Parts: sequence; C-alpha cells; structure tokens
Amino acid sequence: EVRQELFKSTAEIVANRYRPGVGVGGMLVPWQPYNFHAGNYCDAKGYSPQDETTADLLGAKCVPMPCWVFSKKFTLEALKQWTNRQIEIFSKAGVTLHQLRIKNPGQGRDWTADNVWEHVQVVRSVFKER
Repeated sequence: EVRQELFKSTAEIVANRYRPGVGVGGMLVPWQPYNFHAGNYCDAKGYSPQDETTADLLGAKCVPMPCWVFSKKFTLEALKQWTNRQIEIFSKAGVTLHQLRIKNPGQGRDWTADNVWEHVQVVRSVFKER
C-alpha cells in the first residue's frame, strides 16, 4: 500500500539524519508524528482510520503520538475505548505507549480546565487498569 511505503521511506530519511549510515536498521526512529488527521472515531465494525495509520507508522518503526480530538460529540466511554485500542496497537508492535495527546480543534466553550481534567482522568484510569 502507498501509505506504508511512504512511512517506510520517511522513517529511513529521518533515521539517516540521526544515524548516518545506519538508517532504520530495525530500530525505532527518533521521530514522533502527531496522528490525528484520520480522526478518533471507530465505526460499528471496528474500523478506525487513525488506528490503521498508527499501526502502519509503528510497522515502519516510527512512533506516532496518538491524538484524541476533543469534542463533545465523543463520550468519555468512547475515550476509554480509544485509549485501550491505542495501548493494544502499540503492544502488538512491541512498543510501550508512553503518551497520548488531547487535541483541541475548536477551543469551544466546553474546552474548560474541568473538562480537560476529566478526560485526563479517564486516560489515567485506563493505564492504571492495564
């Protein structure tokens, strides 16, 4: 697939910049792209473009930072499920997920310290449960 080849090529370019003459060489690439453009939704059949892209990046030895797009359209339960999926995707690639990003696309009135903290607490609870 085109996307996988693009990620592999990008990983090689970045790796050669930081490890001249070695390249990727089976090691993780020192680059953490934000992965949010595909969205954090998951359909009823379990398809999620972001999950697919994250897995492809990990397959190319890049370590993306999964981004939850903050929106009142998504419930805290959806955030919990999304966080579990991210941990699983990383685990299947043999990589420990260390961080997530909560992205605020619109800075609406619901983007408050209390709401953000509530989201952070959900993410923390998932990591703690695991």
